[in-house]
Amino acid sequence: MKAGERMKICKTVTIGEQIGQIEFDETTEVRIALTNIKGVVKLSELETILREAHDLNRRLYPPAPVAKKRKK
Repeated sequence: MKAGERMKICKTVTIGEQIGQIEFDETTEVRIALTNIKGVVKLSELETILREAHDLNRRLYPPAPVAKKRKK
């Protein structure tokens, strides 16, 4: 990476009929630019939402228990 060059993560997304990009770099802000919507969310807020969403998903759809192997 060259001096002064910024690292960036950028993904193309579709939400309903909205098409656009979600982008993150070292500023700790996640930029969202869809067809008719633009905004910025702090990374910490997004992480909190994702953590709660994963927890809710685990409660709604618990992982299947692993069958124990019987000793012979």
